[in-house]
This record gives sequence, structure tokens and C-alpha cells, in this order.
Amino acid sequence: LANIENIPEVPIIVIHGRRDLTCALEASWSLHQALPESEFIIVKDAGHLAGEPPMIDALVSATDRMVASLTW
Repeated sequence: LANIENIPEVPIIVIHGRRDLTCALEASWSLHQALPESEFIIVKDAGHLAGEPPMIDALVSATDRMVASLTW
């Protein structure tokens, strides 16, 4: 968070698995709070791994939404 001002103004979606035992939910929440325009999603049936089906669904959905919001 020390260099949060260097993050460009693009759509940001912070996604965190509720069952994540590796990274604390508080870290994702702090990032979201520091980026007031960001969206915060907690995936209730996912942990830390991006390869878990619920997390894959959340990541693909978020990516599709972010791409759709960009102007080319």
C-alpha cells in the first residue's frame, strides 16, 4: 500500500477466497479500501488457489467485465 498512488486508473476488482488460509482477508480489504473505486468480491467456496472452480468462475467473470469496460 506504500505505493498505491502508482496504480493506474483502470477497473480494479479485488477477489479473495473466503477459505484462503495463506493470505489474510484483511490484506485484500485494505487494498480495496485504498482504492475507493475498486470492487471487492469474496468467493465463499474458494480458498487460495486460482485453479479452484469457484475461483476460476470469479476470475473469468471479472476479467470479462474489465475488458468490456475498457475503451479502445
